[in-house]
Amino acid sequence: MDPTAAPATPPAHTAPADEEIMTWRRDAAIWLGADEASAEQFGHSGGLLMNGIPVVVSQRSVHRDDWLAVASLDKPDGVADDRWHRALLAANGQTMLSADWAWGLSDAGAALLTLGLPREVCDDSHQLSLHLYGLLAITESVRKSAAAAAPLAPKGKDVLQ
Repeated sequence: MDPTAAPATPPAHTAPADEEIMTWRRDAAIWLGADEASAEQFGHSGGLLMNGIPVVVSQRSVHRDDWLAVASLDKPDGVADDRWHRALLAANGQTMLSADWAWGLSDAGAALLTLGLPREVCDDSHQLSLHLYGLLAITESVRKSAAAAAPLAPKGKDVLQ
């Protein structure tokens, strides 16, 4: 056999890897309480909507165990831009202390909480669901605290300062 010739069929491990990824994400969504259709969609696309928060799990690089989870959060109605940005900065400081998380802003102004998934999560759907639960809980708490702080601030003061 000519060692420079391309194989007639792709290596056997490429198809199962895709199936394993779909199963990993789908099962994690089921652990989170997603309905079957949403879980299947998450398995195929990596995108899931939970509690009104879009979450995406995707590979960061070609390495099988290098994944990111990103939650997107629009600024709550009635919250001023400066208050929203201060809330995100405060949350960013706290979340960076606890894990490989960071808050950022999209070009459209949505807050993005990004989590680099630890290697041990990359083959365990239950562990993935636990990390996604944390991502969703932090995102939801920032949304609620920013919205709740708005009516509490005395005129000219901001409770998030």
